[in-house]
Amino acid sequence: MTFKLKVGDVIILKDRINSPISGCGWSSGYYRVTSIGPGYGTARCDRGDPRVQTYFFQRIKKDGTNFGKSQGYNAQVFDSTFIDLDKVELVK
Repeated sequence: MTFKLKVGDVIILKDRINSPISGCGWSSGYYRVTSIGPGYGTARCDRGDPRVQTYFFQRIKKDGTNFGKSQGYNAQVFDSTFIDLDKVELVK
């Protein structure tokens, strides 16, 4: 399966991503893809399944320095929900 982002890509999140868990929402701003792999808690036998692959992001400042915590998001859902709906801009 081919995902739309690669490790090292920088995105601008245009809208806030809300979370039902307090303090786990995403603010708008810049994020860098630090890795792509199975999400936390994925069984060893399922680690190659594209449905469980996750983008791991580090929130960064405009100048590229790290800022804030790292977060993950299911890659297929992120591609279809945020990239395809133009809620994310890829920075080259």
